[in-house]
Amino acid sequence: MSPRTTGALLALAAATGFGAMAVLAGVAYTAGADVHGLLLTRFTLAALLLLPLAAHQGLLPRGRDLWLLAALGGIGYVTQSLSYFGAVALAPASLVGILFGTYPILVALLDAAIHRRRPTPTLLLMATLAATGTALVAGPILTGNPLGATLALTAAVTYAIYISPEQPRPPE
Repeated sequence: MSPRTTGALLALAAATGFGAMAVLAGVAYTAGADVHGLLLTRFTLAALLLLPLAAHQGLLPRGRDLWLLAALGGIGYVTQSLSYFGAVALAPASLVGILFGTYPILVALLDAAIHRRRPTPTLLLMATLAATGTALVAGPILTGNPLGATLALTAAVTYAIYISPEQPRPPE
């Protein structure tokens, strides 16, 4: 299989898993799991699968990189995961998915802020349309515990920050 095909299949598998997270978490909660047990299982399985692969390819981080990645994952990704899966425990998966789905526009706005650029009119229009669409779609399903919606938005903000570390950019 070509590297391109392998990459496409892996991207498809990742997208499928990402999209199914809320539904699968709901199934796990119905079966008696709690947020902490679910995340412990999730992170343990990921470590058991990815650490040997990284070691085999000589990609294990060392020194300063190891500490930076541990801090980023330990603070950023754990906070995002606790918020996201806590939201799924308290609110319908559809609502959590819609609210969490606002993270791309948050990334774009954060990128403008990090690089001290004014958001373009197009970005502001996209942000307005995304917020309006989210409100229109989420409004009718805003039921149950409001903490669930708050946690879903917290997960979106945390994820946007987590995937937006400042990177050197070429001059425009």
